[in-house]
Amino acid sequence: MKRILLTLMASISIIGCMDSISVAPKIAELGTVSNAMQLERGRAVYITSCSRCHNAIRITSITKSEWDGILPEMIEESELTISDSMAVTEYIQAVLNASASAAAQPSKSE
Repeated sequence: MKRILLTLMASISIIGCMDSISVAPKIAELGTVSNAMQLERGRAVYITSCSRCHNAIRITSITKSEWDGILPEMIEESELTISDSMAVTEYIQAVLNASASAAAQPSKSE
């Protein structure tokens, strides 16, 4: 756990100056989604709540398994409501899924 937190802190230090679009992609960039309003709320929570204590970092710079360990702790520490917790969790999962889908797509030159 300490290793994850140290990795997170190092990432925050390196990526601290990134703008919100590169840190937290807009919903339109994620492709077709059926729960856009919930994801927009999750994005807003990520940008505003996470930056209260530290710079929000690029979501895709952390693996899904690392998020699975980090996110519950950060939600508890930030005292998010249940609905905000669900929204930010869904948003992070959507960003990671979109990134994985994009990586799995063959390039146009192939």
